[in-house]
Amino acid sequence: MIRSWIVLGYALLPLALASCSQESVSDDVGGRRSVDFATYLSHSTTMEATAGTSRSAVASAVSRASTRATTPYYNIETVNDLMQTGFGVTAYATGEKDYTVGQTDYIPNFMYNQLVSYNTASKTWDYSPTVYWPEGKTSFFAYAPYQQDASERLTAMNGSTSFSGGNSYQGDPTVTYSVAEDPTKSVDLLWATNTEGLPWLNQTKPAVSSRLTFYFRHALAKVNLQAEYVVEKGTEEDTQTSANTLVLIDSIYVEGDGSLPSTVTLSLANTTASTPLWSQPSGKVKVVIGSSALNGLYASASVTDADAFKKVKEGGGGLPMILNGSTDKATDILLPMTSPAGNATPAALMLIPSSATSATATTMRVTVVYTIVSYDKDLIYNNPQYLAFTRHQRVSGSCTFSGGLVAGRVYNVRLKVGLHALRFQVDADNWQEPVGFSPAVYPWTTGDGSSKDLTIDK
Repeated sequence: MIRSWIVLGYALLPLALASCSQESVSDDVGGRRSVDFATYLSHSTTMEATAGTSRSAVASAVSRASTRATTPYYNIETVNDLMQTGFGVTAYATGEKDYTVGQTDYIPNFMYNQLVSYNTASKTWDYSPTVYWPEGKTSFFAYAPYQQDASERLTAMNGSTSFSGGNSYQGDPTVTYSVAEDPTKSVDLLWATNTEGLPWLNQTKPAVSSRLTFYFRHALAKVNLQAEYVVEKGTEEDTQTSANTLVLIDSIYVEGDGSLPSTVTLSLANTTASTPLWSQPSGKVKVVIGSSALNGLYASASVTDADAFKKVKEGGGGLPMILNGSTDKATDILLPMTSPAGNATPAALMLIPSSATSATATTMRVTVVYTIVSYDKDLIYNNPQYLAFTRHQRVSGSCTFSGGLVAGRVYNVRLKVGLHALRFQVDADNWQEPVGFSPAVYPWTTGDGSSKDLTIDK
């Protein structure tokens, strides 16, 4: 697997710093050293960094991220995405005492849900007001995308639905997350660690230029939905008929068992390297995918008359039809979405990993409602004219992932739709890891796609 990482640095840089050198530098007035942010590139043999500054954040940069905080976010896979969403930092100053995970003595007294946003003019990560390193030990935690207030997806901070009210919480920082019932409103939740995949705990004021590197990791599992229409047997007549036929989807329903909760709390102080720490799972996932979340090329709602039929057909619409046992032709069926930075990608399900419920297996039940539409110019009395809605179908099936859904992993689930049954195939071959991340948003990794991880209930 190719690892091409560009990481987000948490820079401990003084005012005069303009490079990555490890030389001694002058302190701020009165010997204070400001806590600043920067981007740090580690994917090439030549290291580069953008130095932070100790000045206050530019107002426009802060307001931009704050404005977008109420907007549904999709994948955060590049630095450009993170630049649009910003991230939140919480920090604890504990004097000479160590911060230990699971503590219930300390409140976030140094930083609390501090918005850090990217200033395009200065090319720096800024926040306001500026803070300076205290004496003693400080522990840092971060998550993305930044959220100022509770929303549909990020519902609580430190147990409080009033995000600002969580600043008096004694314990590890947490974010509560709810799965989107509509995949077009999915939010990619990330949390930050050090280079070893654990929180940055008990850091002290640096003597020279240095930085704490935040590695952002996907806390959720991502499920891409693809589909194709499987014909049990094919004749020459079937081939000719298919030229004037479309198989289109009305709706899709995805329901989880007890191993797929709808709401859960993520601790930003994970105890197992690179693994999210969950608590308080509740509910069961239920995702309803209607016409508004389907790509118009595969949605029955997009075909209302002969002209619409022809347009969809000429655009390559309708589920790919294959003969049972022949080469798969499954295609992405959900609506194309735009990431915060403007990158196009199909909508996907963002689900809570099975580790949240300590489950060793995860089962999803999927129901697909679809319509077979035929066009016949001789059927002038049909309503709508020239269209014969020859069949409405509802098929269901369930698939069980024996290893459960894993955080940071993407699953391509092919729905093999037939007249009498729905079958599944998990296939990771079509997923390519994004490269050139800046800063580190750990790439979605893929499963091996082997059938041993999947059991099928027809």
